[in-house]
Amino acid sequence: MKKKGFCLILWLLLSLSTFLSASVGEETGIYVDASNEIGELPYLFRPGVFMWFLLDGKREDVQEKLFSENKIGALVISLELDVLISSKDFDDLKIKLSKIDPLALKVKEADADLRVLIFGMPKWLSSSTSKRHLGPGQSGVIATGSPPKDYEKWSKVVEAIVDHFSNQLEIEAKYSIWAEPNTFTWQGTEEEYLKLYKYSVLGAKRANPKAKIGGPAVLWPFSIKNDPPDTSFDNQPMVYNLIRYCSQTGLKKLGLSRLPIDFVEWHDFNKNPFSPSSWEEPARQIRGWLKQFGYSEDTELFVSEWSTFEGNYNPSNPYASHEHDTEFVAAYIVPTLMAMEKAGIERAAFTTLYEGKKPGQEREFVANYGLFTKSMVTKAGYNAFKALSMMEGKRLKVNFKDPFIAGLATKKDDKLYLLFSSFIPTKKMIKTSAIGELKAMGYRKKDLSSSKIDVKLLNDILSGRVPLETVDLPAELKGYAKKLLDRYKMKREKPESLEIQWTNLPFDGKVKYERYLIDAEHSNAYAVRKRLEEAIGSAKKDARQKAVEYLRTKGYLERKIQQWLKLKRRHIVPKMLSENEQKDLKEAFALYKDAYFRGIDEINEWPQVRLNKVEERTVDLPSTREYLKEIMVSPYSVNLIIISKNE
Repeated sequence: MKKKGFCLILWLLLSLSTFLSASVGEETGIYVDASNEIGELPYLFRPGVFMWFLLDGKREDVQEKLFSENKIGALVISLELDVLISSKDFDDLKIKLSKIDPLALKVKEADADLRVLIFGMPKWLSSSTSKRHLGPGQSGVIATGSPPKDYEKWSKVVEAIVDHFSNQLEIEAKYSIWAEPNTFTWQGTEEEYLKLYKYSVLGAKRANPKAKIGGPAVLWPFSIKNDPPDTSFDNQPMVYNLIRYCSQTGLKKLGLSRLPIDFVEWHDFNKNPFSPSSWEEPARQIRGWLKQFGYSEDTELFVSEWSTFEGNYNPSNPYASHEHDTEFVAAYIVPTLMAMEKAGIERAAFTTLYEGKKPGQEREFVANYGLFTKSMVTKAGYNAFKALSMMEGKRLKVNFKDPFIAGLATKKDDKLYLLFSSFIPTKKMIKTSAIGELKAMGYRKKDLSSSKIDVKLLNDILSGRVPLETVDLPAELKGYAKKLLDRYKMKREKPESLEIQWTNLPFDGKVKYERYLIDAEHSNAYAVRKRLEEAIGSAKKDARQKAVEYLRTKGYLERKIQQWLKLKRRHIVPKMLSENEQKDLKEAFALYKDAYFRGIDEINEWPQVRLNKVEERTVDLPSTREYLKEIMVSPYSVNLIIISKNE
C-alpha cells in the first residue's frame, strides 16, 4: 500500500480510537453537579434559523408558531425573492420592504438577532439582461446574479434597506452582502464582488454609521471563487481575499481608512461534530487572517447556513437528502452547536425553516432542509430546537463519559434541565474529517486528490465491503482496529444503557422527574408519515368544502366555483373579477386557510409529532441529595430531562 493510503487509514483508526476508547471496556455515563454553575447559557444555543419565502401568506402561521414556542437567536431573512429581484424600480423596492415589517418587528420583540441578507440584483439595476436560469436550486436568473450596472445606485439600494430596518424600525440588525458568491449565485468576478462589498459599506454607513456589515457568506470556509473562475487572486479563499481587500481599501467620503468587517460569515454542511477540522480549524484560521490584516481576533464568526447532507447531489432536487426528514438531523443539532461553541463561533442559523413545494410533488416528506414540511408539519429537527428553548437558568458543569453523547445542563430556581444527544458520525463524516486532519498535518490537496483509490479503500473499510484483515497494516494495529470498527458499528445500530448521576441537588424529598424524547419513534413526524399524509389530505378536503359552501351561499354557479378553486396560489385573487366577486373569493380563501391550518395545528399536536414527554413520575430523593438514573439510549436520539421540586 502507498504511504499516503497508509496514513489515511491510520488516521481513520486514530480518529475512531479517540471516539471509542472511552467506551471500550470503560465506564460510560453523564455526571451533573447541580452546585457547580459555570455561567450564562451562550446565545449560540438559542435556536437560529435561515428563512426564505417571507411573504407567502400560508407561512405566517408557521412564523407565529416559531416565535411562540422558541427563544429565537440569529434569524436570517433573505431579501432576494420578496424584495430585490421582484421589485420593479427603486420606489417599488421600498414598498416591498415595508411588507416585511411584521416579521422584522417580531424578531425585535423576541430580542432575537436579526440578520438581513442583501442578496439578489434587481433586474432594473443589473448589468445583464439574460433570463437564463442561474442553476439548480436557485430562484433567480443570470441578470439577478450579476453585478450592478451602476455601483452608486447599488449603494442607494443598500442605504434604503439599512435606513428601513435600522432607522425607521429601530432594529439593531446586521447586514450580509450576498449568499455564496464563490458559486454561480454571483455571476461577476471576485473583484466585482469586492467592489460590491465596498459600495454596500458606503450605502450602509451613509444610512447609519453604527450599522453592522459583513460577509462573504461563502459555501465552505476555505472555498475559492470558481464559477465563473475569472480572478486575479492566486487560489486564495474568498474569506481571506475579502479581509485583505478591506484592510487595504478606504472610503474617503466617510472618513474610513479601511472597510469594516463586523462579522465573518460562511455556510457549512455535514461536518463531523467531534472533529477539530470541522469547526475549530476554520475558526482558528479565520481569526489568524483577521489578526494578520489588523482586525480584531474577537470579530464575530457567524455560520449562517448549516445542516447535514448525507445524500448525493441531484440537480433535479439539489437539497434532497433522506436524513433531513428524520431523527438524524435532530440528533446532529446538539453536538454541532457544542462544537461551534468550542470553536468560538458566536452565532449560527440552521438551514432552513420551511421548504417550497414543487409541482407534481405529492409526498409530504421530500428530503429537503426544512424544519417544517411543505404543508407546515413540524419535523424531528424542529423538536430538537424546541427542546433547546426549554432550557433555562445558569449553565451547570456536566461531564459526558460516552464519546458520542453531547449536551448541556442548566438550573433555574428549583428546576434542573439536562439536554443530551446521541449522535454517531457517519462514514462520510469520518472520511471528510480524516482528510481535513491530514491537510492540517501538511498534506497538500493534490497529494490527497492523487490518492483517490486510498480514499475509496477507507470508504470500503467503513462500509464493511473490504475486510480489515485484507488491509496491509501491522498485525498489532489490525487487532485493535477491528475492535474499534466493531464497536463503531454497534454504536450506530443498537441502543445502549446509559447511567445519569446528579449530585448536590438543591432539594430532597419528593421531586418530579420528566423526560422528553426524540428518536425513530417519538417526536418524529416521519415515523407516522403515511397516516400524516392521509390527515393532511383530509384537512385540505375539509377546508375546500368550507370555501365551496360559502361561495354557494353567495349564489355562485358550481362551474365558476370549481374554476376559482383551481387557482394554484389561493391567496391571490384575479383582478379581472368584479369588486364583489373579489371580496367573496378573498373571504372563501380566508375560510379555506383558517380551516386548513386548524387541521395542521391538530396534526402538530399529535403525540408522535410534537415534542413528546415519554416519562413523568414522582421520585423520592435521599438526604444526600443525589439521584441516579439508568435509561436506554438509542443512536440518533435526543433526550431532555427535567427534575423539579414536587409541589
